[in-house]
Amino acid sequence: MMTYVAYHDFDKFGGKTYPEGTKFHAVGNRIYSPEGFLCLTCSDKAHRLLAIDYDQMGILRGALRDQIYSLLYECDNHDVLYKRIKALWNDKLAKGYTDMGDSENDPWIWNEYYYCAPINDMEYILNLLLQEDIK
Repeated sequence: MMTYVAYHDFDKFGGKTYPEGTKFHAVGNRIYSPEGFLCLTCSDKAHRLLAIDYDQMGILRGALRDQIYSLLYECDNHDVLYKRIKALWNDKLAKGYTDMGDSENDPWIWNEYYYCAPINDMEYILNLLLQEDIK
């Protein structure tokens, strides 16, 4: 049985709030709260609200994912975004966490391995995106 953790507060089940640090368990590809079924492990909800916690680093993993997400998907400067995508595209470790096509012009899509990546890999990807020459 795999454990997931809420890496920030969220509401579910008619206003029930799960505070940061709340643990959930997964059986197969289904995540359960104490009240019952919550979501699928590969769902957008799981990716936005929960982090896998196999190493007790789920809260940090989720925070790193949020930072990476904001650098890629909330960037209004097209030139900076292009440089960030190109940096990911040209990096072997980062590219291993994507299901991208063969063109660096394709949208960057993370694969399921990204959502349970080791903390060192997540920090590496974040630092890759924060390089001074691509800001």
